[in-house]
Amino acid sequence: MSEYTREIWIRTVILALWLALAIGGVSAVDPERDTAAVAAVLIALTVGLSILRPFPLSHLVFAALAAGAYAAVQGLRALAENADPEAPYIPAAAAGAFAIVFTAIVGDLLREALLGYDEELDARARVIEEIESVDPRTGATKSQHAD
Repeated sequence: MSEYTREIWIRTVILALWLALAIGGVSAVDPERDTAAVAAVLIALTVGLSILRPFPLSHLVFAALAAGAYAAVQGLRALAENADPEAPYIPAAAAGAFAIVFTAIVGDLLREALLGYDEELDARARVIEEIESVDPRTGATKSQHAD
């Protein structure tokens, strides 16, 4: 296993553990099931944007907007007339916002490892292409000339 492959595996495991912790933590703190489900979807979208990144910093922009929207919904629920005064809306808002934003950062770590691995594979392919290229004068590959 190459160093880059090992690094990708490690970062993938870190991301998986973080996602389980983030979604589980938000679900445990959030007093309403519907917003807990929305938080899970927002976290999943954030990690997807962290890796695919359609435009520079898209994952951070989305994470900030999603965290703000999630916290705003929790704040509005806390201020509603029929809101349970004992429900942890504000802690849920903080936990959800943190989980969404931190997910963008953790997902970005995996993206960087994947890009590094891609660069390594490109470099190896160029070396192989150079060694296996055929000399037009002799019809032999450069590796055959070296032998």
